[in-house]
Amino acid sequence: MFGISQWLIYAHIKSDPTFPYVNVGLKKKLLIDIVKFEEWILKRSKTEVEQNFNLPTAQELLQEVAC
Repeated sequence: MFGISQWLIYAHIKSDPTFPYVNVGLKKKLLIDIVKFEEWILKRSKTEVEQNFNLPTAQELLQEVAC
């Protein structure tokens, strides 16, 4: 559905404690809730955009228009 490899999913599970998954059973069958996964992707991408692109906030844009 998202085109993400199993290797990448396991890498995120090991490295990111906020990754939404559930461990079912003794043999580590990992399940991912699609709704929580989509929310996680949106939150993570929003954070990266804010950090990497240094976009102005809505308040800063409104101050520029008022001047």
